[in-house]
Amino acid sequence: MESLALLVAIILAISYFAGPLAMLATKLPSNKPIWIIGRRILVLVLSLAGIEFSLQLMFAKIPLIPKLFSLIGFGFAVAALRVEWRRFKQNSTD
Repeated sequence: MESLALLVAIILAISYFAGPLAMLATKLPSNKPIWIIGRRILVLVLSLAGIEFSLQLMFAKIPLIPKLFSLIGFGFAVAALRVEWRRFKQNSTD
């Protein structure tokens, strides 16, 4: 039972914190191409993990408060992807 509680805690933590961490990663300064690629990979991985776990929690039969927190994490993850996509589009047209 302890391992199940640990698994649930990990899923909730990923759902809640992946989106805000991805949003923070979009604010990392980067001048070299290797850092830009690393930041994009980090944002992509964090955002996709946050979206996946948040969607699973939103459609699960759990109380309302964890669903709201997962919705907030989902919003941050989508916003981080949009910020990075717009930055990519802006740099590719220059």
